[in-house]
Amino acid sequence: MEDYIKKAADAFLVERPYGMRVDYSKQGYVLFNRNLNVLGNGEHARLEELPLEEFDVDEIPLEGEIIKEHAGFTDVFFYSDCTNPYAGYVLDLKKLKVYNQFIYPLAMVLNRKL
Repeated sequence: MEDYIKKAADAFLVERPYGMRVDYSKQGYVLFNRNLNVLGNGEHARLEELPLEEFDVDEIPLEGEIIKEHAGFTDVFFYSDCTNPYAGYVLDLKKLKVYNQFIYPLAMVLNRKL
């Protein structure tokens, strides 16, 4: 059973959004995982180098645990080390519910499965 939980936790860190950058000057966004790479890519990367997806950025909800506004772009983080639903390779359903409350509206607006 522990192997399944570890696999689920590892998949969460790579496959599910850790955060999102909304770039107002380029009218696009990118969802990134815990490794600051595109979803599904487990390699470590640099957020500045990720490809943006074009979208009407004014429609994107900027709701998350941490929101950092910069000149021309905003970074939104959906969880932190303290609120990671799989911290310590133990699923915390309350933390997962909070995370999903950020992700569900975003998935609806972007018309994507997250």
